Amino acid sequence: MTTHGSLANIEKLESDLWEAADNLRANSKLTSSEYCMPVLYAQKGSTREALTKEILSAFEITLPSPELVAHFGEIAECSFLQRETLAFQNQKLRTARDLLLPKLMSGEIEV
Repeated sequence: MTTHGSLANIEKLESDLWEAADNLRANSKLTSSEYCMPVLYAQKGSTREALTKEILSAFEITLPSPELVAHFGEIAECSFLQRETLAFQNQKLRTARDLLLPKLMSGEIEV
């Protein structure tokens, strides 16, 4: 295993863990202090105690219904399409700016 491969695996694992933590917090009825204290309370220097099954069992995870997931997908799809359209328009505007600005600055084109 190469160092680069190991680093990529660690970064993927870290990303997955942060996403899972975000999902736990978002779907939990715990307050922010109740959520973070099991993770942070025992931190001593560069070490901290592990999360136990008992601590994790305090988290209540609620999954959305298939209908809600589908509805979100419809809304999100519109947003993503709009984002793509706006990004394309921005690129066209940048190109026009880069073509016209030097000509305006040099006096080649008058307004």
